[in-house]
Amino acid sequence: MSPAQRGHDSSATRVTPGSAEHELMSKRANTPIVQDGHDIGEHARLLFRQTLTESPWYRLEVVCEQNQRHFLVGAPHYVSYGSSCGTRGYVAIDCSDSEGPFVYLKDAWRVDRDGIEREGDVLQYLNDEQVDGVPTLVCHSDVEGPGQVSDSQEVWKIRHPQTGHCIMKKHCHYRLVVKEVGLSMSQFENAQELIYLLSTCIEAHRDAYEKGVIHSDISAWNVLIMIKEEIVDGRLVQKRTGLLTDWSMSKRLCALLNAPRQWGRSGTWQFMSAFLLNSPFAGTSIPDEMEAFFHVLLFYVIRFLPHNCRNVEQFVHDYFDGFQSGIAWGQYYCGVTKQAAVIGGKIRLPGGANLEIYRPSQVPIVTHSEADRHPISLILNALLRLFEARYTLLAKRECPVGRVSTSASSAVPSKIKAYFARFKHLRQKPIKKELTSEEWDSLREKALTLEDHHRVIALMGLFVVDSKLQWPEEDKLADQLRPDSDIHSKQDLAGRNT
Repeated sequence: MSPAQRGHDSSATRVTPGSAEHELMSKRANTPIVQDGHDIGEHARLLFRQTLTESPWYRLEVVCEQNQRHFLVGAPHYVSYGSSCGTRGYVAIDCSDSEGPFVYLKDAWRVDRDGIEREGDVLQYLNDEQVDGVPTLVCHSDVEGPGQVSDSQEVWKIRHPQTGHCIMKKHCHYRLVVKEVGLSMSQFENAQELIYLLSTCIEAHRDAYEKGVIHSDISAWNVLIMIKEEIVDGRLVQKRTGLLTDWSMSKRLCALLNAPRQWGRSGTWQFMSAFLLNSPFAGTSIPDEMEAFFHVLLFYVIRFLPHNCRNVEQFVHDYFDGFQSGIAWGQYYCGVTKQAAVIGGKIRLPGGANLEIYRPSQVPIVTHSEADRHPISLILNALLRLFEARYTLLAKRECPVGRVSTSASSAVPSKIKAYFARFKHLRQKPIKKELTSEEWDSLREKALTLEDHHRVIALMGLFVVDSKLQWPEEDKLADQLRPDSDIHSKQDLAGRNT
C-alpha cells in the first residue's frame, strides 16, 4: 500500500530543519514587514512566531482552478476538539508571496451534502457583493486523493440496512485561505470596545443577510478582532473592528424558504438561542442570531469584568454547556439557566441573586451601591427584556391543557372528596393575570426590535455614547475562568494566553 492508501495526507509535506523553507519560516517569524519606516502586520507575525514550536512544520497544498498553491505553517493556531469537523487554523506564509503579509489557512472536514455550500463559495459571493466585516477569500479547494473523503457513513449503511436514514454525514477534507489574520475577541481592551466590536459584527451579519445569506453559527470563536492599518501623514494608524468568520454553516435565505424542515440544529450549542435548542426542526431567524450575539457578549463579560458571580466555571458550565434530556434517547434541549434568563429577563445566580456587573475597584467592596454598577449592565438588562418579550409571545402560542369529560373510572373517590370538602370555604380560584392590549402591543414592539439589526445596535449604542454613564477605560480583569476549564478546549489556542 502507498502512504496515501495508509492514510497519509500527500498534500502536506514536512518542512525539515536546514531546508530553505525552514529558514524562510524562521526569518519571517523574527523579521517585521517594514513599510515607510513602520512595522506593519505585527499581530500576525507574533501569532505566527508562537506557532513555530517543536511541533512539525508543513507545506500545505491547495489546488484551485488547476493551479497549485502552497502555504507554510507551524503548529495550529486553533484546534476544534471533540466530534466536530476536525478544524485546524493556521497563520501561514503564502509561498507565492513569501515576503508579503501572513494569511490564515483553515483545514477542516466539511459536510458534503446537497444544500450545503462550501465556505469559500459563500465568501466569494459575499466578497463580490462587497460585504464588509467578513474574511477576504484567497483560495479554497477540497483535498484530493485517497482517504480524503469519509467512508464511515457507508459502513453505517451496511451495518444498519433496515434503517432508511443514515445518521452519519459524509465529510470531505477541505482547505480555505483568507487574507485576514484576526485576534481572539478575548483581547478586547475594555467593555466599551467589546460592545463596539460585537456591534460591527452584527452589522456584517446584517449586510450579509441583505444579500440573502444568514450566518447560522454565531459563537465566541467566530467573532474576531480585525486590525486595519494604513499610513497617514507618515504615521501608522491602526483601527480595530469586528470580523465575522466561519461561514461554513451559513444558509441561503431562498433555500431556507423552500427546503423542508429536518431534524438537526445549526450552530454552536453554547451560544444558540433557547428557541433553537428547544426546537430542532426550526430554521434560524434574525432574533435567534441576535440572542446568540447576546450569549457571546455575556461569555466575555463573565470572564473578564468584575461581577458578583463567585464560581465562574460553574456558571459557564450551567449557562453555556447546560442541557435537559428529552423523553426519547438522544434528545437534548436548552439548559435550565439559559432558558430561565431569556424567559424571565434576569440572570439568576445560586441563592437567588441577580447577576450584577460592577465597575472596577482598587479595594474589595463588601456592599455595592447603584453607583458601583457597570454601564454594561444596562445593555444586558435591555437585551434581556427584549428576549423576555419574545418568549412571552412564543408561549402564548402554546395550547392550554384540556379537560376531559368525567367518567365512572375517573370519578373522585368519596373519602377523598369528603376530606377536601372540609377546606372548601378556604378555596380561591387561581389568579390568572390577563395582559391588556397595550401590554401586548408593548411586548410585540420589543420583540420586533430583535428583527432589526440596526435597532439592536442602536439600543446598545444608546448606553455607550451616554456621557453621563462614564464608561471606565480600564475595567478588564485577567481571565476569571481557569485555564484548565472544559470551555477552553473549545476555544482558540491564542485565547488561552489572554
